[in-house]
Amino acid sequence: MMTQGLSKNQFNIAIECNASSIICDYYVCFDKKSEFIYLAMTRVEAIYLSKKFLREEIFRKYPKIAQPIMEGSKNRYM
Repeated sequence: MMTQGLSKNQFNIAIECNASSIICDYYVCFDKKSEFIYLAMTRVEAIYLSKKFLREEIFRKYPKIAQPIMEGSKNRYM
């Protein structure tokens, strides 16, 4: 899909995010591959945490925050 280029007829807008949105956290927290391709329609400033860093560094060092983060991401995903 990406090698052929994108046209407006090839995708649908499913989610519109606001200035402080979190995307893909469910896939990162639960070590899954994303079901979707995310495409920004405007300029975006963002930060990210890799699956490896979140699971091996943050969750391992701070186990008390792992469960609430995972529950929150699951709720947003649902």
